[in-house]
Amino acid sequence: MNYSIIKSYLDNQKTKIVEEYDFENKKVKYSDKIKGWKIDKFRGDEEIVRAYLLAKLVNELGYKPEDIELEKFYKGGRPKTIKPRIDVIVKDKNGNPFLFMELKAPNEFEKNQDSIIEDQLYTLAGMEQSKSGKKVKYLVLYAFDIDEDKIKDKVILIDYEKFPSFDDWKEKRDFVDEIPANYGKAQKEPYIKGGKKDLEKSFSHETLD
Repeated sequence: MNYSIIKSYLDNQKTKIVEEYDFENKKVKYSDKIKGWKIDKFRGDEEIVRAYLLAKLVNELGYKPEDIELEKFYKGGRPKTIKPRIDVIVKDKNGNPFLFMELKAPNEFEKNQDSIIEDQLYTLAGMEQSKSGKKVKYLVLYAFDIDEDKIKDKVILIDYEKFPSFDDWKEKRDFVDEIPANYGKAQKEPYIKGGKKDLEKSFSHETLD
């Protein structure tokens, strides 16, 4: 991974949601406004993805640091097949989980997507709703790619209200590939040549698969 591009992005953010970061010594400190598990180390590229995402959520997409929770723990489930924690939750003004997010390192995003969506996102979202009484809006699988000097989001965002079970969703596989801004509605955009979402001219074999 090209750490210099991520460092440049973090250095240029107005709100320092990632207060300290040292890639060489694998140290990181997030703002105390963020709730949940206190993280102080880069244990792999997935944590670098989280640092970038948190900075983007706050500085570009208009989410409040105090609405963000990291690594929420859930008791129960099947610990041999699912993770007991969800990576990032962004709540709305009523405390409902608006974005329920599982993060992956860039080279892990395409691997086992169905099992991750079913066993981690859907299973843990069900636990969240049953135990908290709050409604989850969007399930999000997230990573990024670095293309030369650009950071490009890799997103599968599912409307959990529209598709409340994995079986419901897998029939249509309807998803959005962008995170909505300011707690807004996720919108699909057409791929228009020369437009905002131009046709991809370069892609890997994994992307094609």
